[in-house]
Amino acid sequence: MGDTDNKAKKQQINVDYRHWGNVSRAVLNGVIGDYLVEQNNPLAIDMGFYHQGAPLSLPNPELKYSNKIVVLLHGLTNLETIWDINTGENQESVKSTSNVINYGIHLQRDFGFTPLFLRYNTGLPIEENGRQFTQLMAQLISAYPKPIDEIVFVGFSMGGLLMRYAQKNAIEANAPWLTKLTNCFYLGTPHEGSYFERFGHLASSMVRNIPKEYISHWADWIDVRSEGIQDLKHGLAHLRKTEPEYDESHGSCGSFYQHAGHHFISGSLTEESDSVLNKIFGDALVTHGSANPNTAPVGSKFAHFDGVPHVPLAHTERVYQQVKQWIEERGSKTKLIAYHQSEIDFNLTPNVMVLSKEDVELSGLHSDLHSKQEMIAGALDLMAVGYEKTVEAVEKVHLSIAKEPHAILKRVPVVQSVSGVVDMTQVGITEAVYYSVKQGGTLLRAAADLLKK
Repeated sequence: MGDTDNKAKKQQINVDYRHWGNVSRAVLNGVIGDYLVEQNNPLAIDMGFYHQGAPLSLPNPELKYSNKIVVLLHGLTNLETIWDINTGENQESVKSTSNVINYGIHLQRDFGFTPLFLRYNTGLPIEENGRQFTQLMAQLISAYPKPIDEIVFVGFSMGGLLMRYAQKNAIEANAPWLTKLTNCFYLGTPHEGSYFERFGHLASSMVRNIPKEYISHWADWIDVRSEGIQDLKHGLAHLRKTEPEYDESHGSCGSFYQHAGHHFISGSLTEESDSVLNKIFGDALVTHGSANPNTAPVGSKFAHFDGVPHVPLAHTERVYQQVKQWIEERGSKTKLIAYHQSEIDFNLTPNVMVLSKEDVELSGLHSDLHSKQEMIAGALDLMAVGYEKTVEAVEKVHLSIAKEPHAILKRVPVVQSVSGVVDMTQVGITEAVYYSVKQGGTLLRAAADLLKK
């Protein structure tokens, strides 16, 4: 009995380690994901559909396919697990089974939709992620075993902005899948921007304008945040000029597909609807006005949940009930067709090889080990950059603070003649010391290079 308990504990620890490793990677991508891509760092997340924490390979015997799909898009620094509803059980053990509960599973149960969960690098510019998502949708439609007759998008926070860019791109390209789009749900989406990022931009500007170099240089650290985060300053407000331009031939309206139903959900910090806190901070990250844009198409639906802050909008049962009600109200002319696994023979990955069971196991083991090595190498590269930047920052503070007493000494006639020599000597010694300290970053890079071989 004791051995069984120990095995269960070890398995639980492994699940925790994998989950929190993925969470940390998602946060890292949100903060500096654009930099990771620029440096070809293996820690950068590639956009794709995921199932139970792993890239979705098709066919998948655990999925039930139908002619109706729902795509769920998470927000900044999130994973697809942001949709998981807390049932009061141990969430890590629940996530490792088929018993997980989320909006996607609910939509499959209630309407027959096949749920597909998108994972993406939230640090990339929103427009770039929108372009990638448009392309991924086209690939999905081509690879799916049978014609898809209905598509629903559910986007949380930044995910809602990706949905709008995807619609804009599809409208301009007259993409075939667009006519299948019936409903779009935007949950806590900062259509008009987030005050949180505006505060970050303001803080950076204020610090940079302080006339003390050892203070102003910290603005560079504030500006390290990714383009994805900085894009949240104004949301998609720059597209508002295109929204009124209605094109009957395409049934489009800017970045909203006109023939789909558009539904906007917002939350707030407290249950008091007239609370000053709610009016100023909204759901903690997105205000009521930003989540319910004036540019919404005519006929759009709006719902507000007092006392449901930003993140819980993605996994609260009563929010789902509102989504369900709206789908029921709009109805569906699409007849549900379920596809059995035997009918499915497709894969989104090109050049798939047919392997024996033993070959698959060995290939999977090798791939897993190689992937772990790449991840460690990527982490070491990042540690090297962080180490070097930190040392540079400390050196800059050191030198800029030292300049002030030397500037004073230069104005004193008695020591004026030697102050310049003292200054040069001190700077030379400081630079030599910090040059030696910076070699720690070189060692970390060397270790990363060894793992990459």
